[in-house]
Amino acid sequence: METDGILRTLRNFYKRMGSDEKQGIQVDAQWSCGVSEVISDREGYINLNTSHDLGPCPTTNSWIDLQFKLNHEKFDDSISTKILRPGTSAEFALISDIDDTIIHTGVASRFKWRLLVNSIVINPFVRRPFLGVRDFYQALQEGKSGKPTNPVFYVSNSPWNLFGYLNTFLDYHNFPKGPLILRDIGIKPMEHAAFGGKYGRVKEIIDAFPNMNFVLSGDSAEVDTDIYLQLAREYPNQIHSIFIRSVKNKKRMKRVKELIEDNQDVNIRLIYDSSEGLAFAKELDLL
Repeated sequence: METDGILRTLRNFYKRMGSDEKQGIQVDAQWSCGVSEVISDREGYINLNTSHDLGPCPTTNSWIDLQFKLNHEKFDDSISTKILRPGTSAEFALISDIDDTIIHTGVASRFKWRLLVNSIVINPFVRRPFLGVRDFYQALQEGKSGKPTNPVFYVSNSPWNLFGYLNTFLDYHNFPKGPLILRDIGIKPMEHAAFGGKYGRVKEIIDAFPNMNFVLSGDSAEVDTDIYLQLAREYPNQIHSIFIRSVKNKKRMKRVKELIEDNQDVNIRLIYDSSEGLAFAKELDLL
């Protein structure tokens, strides 16, 4: 709630992080195409990846109702959600980081202490996005059509435990509605491990829509620039442009500026505020 103080916010954080993972539990995914059975992994997560018979994509973005229901004698629970189906009128899709791109978290601070304080003791209604970033994203969602036809995806290195917290923040500040994709807290071997799991999650989105162009938005606090440039090399026909928001860290900024200078053949721009992002988007004929 908006009135939650520090103690209640701390308690809510503890409850979010106090998950009880169950492996090998069957979950029935019920939607308009029938029922699909999925099994939870060792961390208690499920992944629904199945074919469908929904027919041709609609012109505009649509949201499909989906219900997950536990199928176990000791558990009886269900949850409803929605799946985004991008429309054929989309000019491009936006994939955006959250931490230090949309909201100041302090991920670049020493020992990440600001990140911990912001996530643990400040409730999502009190925190504020960077000035103008919501309007910037709404403009990108509308593109040149002036209608909200371009899908928006949010990808963060925050754990899934913070899904409700971040989703509340985005909804409260009227950001464009879009899937919120987070990560498992556990450590797993993976391709491009130096980039962290964000590389794989962004790549999955791009692979899922091979005919879609993408605009990538991140920040210079960690390795967003490296990830996005790598993906621009792998998907030269799909990555249209890259926006990197600056942070107050001279060492990191110097490194990112050098990366951008070395990749001038890519539409990548370091922006200091959302007005510069809008200007760059207009320059690239996105708006």
